[in-house]
Formats: sequence, C-alpha cells, structure tokens
Amino acid sequence: MNEPAEKIKPAYPVRTCIGCYAKKSKYELVRIVLHADGRVLPDSDGKTGGRGAYVCPNEDCLEQAIKKKRFDRAFRCSIDKKSMVNLKNGFTECLKTRSEHY
Repeated sequence: MNEPAEKIKPAYPVRTCIGCYAKKSKYELVRIVLHADGRVLPDSDGKTGGRGAYVCPNEDCLEQAIKKKRFDRAFRCSIDKKSMVNLKNGFTECLKTRSEHY
C-alpha cells in the first residue's frame, strides 16, 4: 500500500488577512494588537504582547475589516469607534515607516 505523502510545511509562518482572507507570510502582513488597556494599534515590530490580528499592508483591507466588524470577532470583544479612528491613523503611520524600510 502506498502511504500518503506528508504535507510539506512552508519555511515561514502563514497568517490570514482579516480584511480579504488572503493567506500570506506573516512578514508580508501588518499585525494589529489589542492591548490590555483596550487600545487597538498596529504592531510595527511584531513582538508586542497582546492578542493580534493580521491585515494586508493596504488601506482597503483595513477598511473592509472595520466595515465588517472583523476586529470585534478577532479580538473577541467590541471595539469602540474612537479606537478604530486611532487605529486608522496609526496604520497610516505604520505604512509610511514600513515603506521606508523596503
């Protein structure tokens, strides 16, 4: 009998964008973190503690995730509008810094 071939794991961690559901390398996406004090901000270095969700580095995916309330689901709590405004501003700044590095 032929044994099924083992699944080959990718050499990098794979995450799913909560905006468009595209599966990409963790390093291609922007991590958004829910801090213990309730703030929702982009994690520029990818090492901040707290529950995280990933979004493609474009504003369309962020808008889609906000519109469909996917952050509420990912973080398992309700996120207020003020936090979403702060997230949009922080995300724009994160994209600027990110483009300087690449």
